[in-house]
Amino acid sequence: IIQELEGLGNNVSDANTKREAIFKQLMPVFKKYFKGVKYELDGSVTNGIIEIFDTGSTGRGTNIANDSDFDFVLRVDREFKLNTPLFNSFISDIYRAFGSSSSSSPVRLTDAKVEGIDELLKIDINPIVKTNKIAYATVDCVKDKLKTIKRLHPEKYSLVVANIVYAKKLLKAAGAYKSRKVRNPQGGLGGVGVETWILQHGGSLYDAAVSFLEVADRVNSFAEFKEAYSVFDFGKDHMSEEWNNFPYDDFVDNMDSNGYTRMRIALREYVNSLNQDFGSVGLK
Repeated sequence: IIQELEGLGNNVSDANTKREAIFKQLMPVFKKYFKGVKYELDGSVTNGIIEIFDTGSTGRGTNIANDSDFDFVLRVDREFKLNTPLFNSFISDIYRAFGSSSSSSPVRLTDAKVEGIDELLKIDINPIVKTNKIAYATVDCVKDKLKTIKRLHPEKYSLVVANIVYAKKLLKAAGAYKSRKVRNPQGGLGGVGVETWILQHGGSLYDAAVSFLEVADRVNSFAEFKEAYSVFDFGKDHMSEEWNNFPYDDFVDNMDSNGYTRMRIALREYVNSLNQDFGSVGLK
């Protein structure tokens, strides 16, 4: 965690550089189809304006160092999205901007070429219909919690973020990070799920891990664990209306039994190693 703490500034700078390069590459496409671009939600439904915002951990400064995964949501006019030939042309142009010949929506770029960036990036872009409703989204909920910590306890903020980043790195190495619902699933809590889980336990990976293991050790199966343990999402999923899904999640539902088992093993090793270092009794 100390190493993550020391690298936080570089993390944020690296993500900002990559995001700006991505936006720069998208700009000619946006200008071709829209008269303006916004980078935040304000409830306006002015026609001809596209809105783009970073919903991934890169937008919250909680990404793993040198992370090349970016997640964006695009909000476009309803008439534009329902104009199938025009919308499909727009999506194809986005792919071409990054050197791909695909045309499927949502946009899924696994090896995107971005000018000025040495490595290939993974970029997901989800287009949705723009409305005048400003939902309190999942990512907003996490952002607000982090902002509150930074405002009330500035001396603890970086340590909390370092705990989040280290938790992601630990679970990713264990193959228990990505949600079962995404590409290359691992049956884990997912990125924002890990963030919510750590924040739910005061910003401490150790406390979160102990709580997880205490429940896991008293149940007999993953099904029983799901009944006994929750990581609640108090924000609304941006994509819920588009996909007609229930907007609020329990992030434990992102997991599967294999991810649960791998996460349990990784957390037990982590907790026991800390307990041994500090002279405490390890969990069984």
